[in-house]
Amino acid sequence: MRSFLLIVITIIVNFTHSYAQKDPALKNALAKMTAASISSDAQATVNLTSPRLIKQMGGNESAFKLIKEGYL
Repeated sequence: MRSFLLIVITIIVNFTHSYAQKDPALKNALAKMTAASISSDAQATVNLTSPRLIKQMGGNESAFKLIKEGYL
């Protein structure tokens, strides 16, 4: 699970360097996601995660559980 979260965070960081400088809304969204991840706020991370990814994780409750376990 930790490797999954590491991959997600790595992707987010890569987008920050690639496109965030050109799109202020994206830069703001990525800053919120990074802050939620750093503070281990599983609910905020779920709220900020793409609905398509949440669906792939099995829905909100399952995503919350997976993310929360990853922060332990």
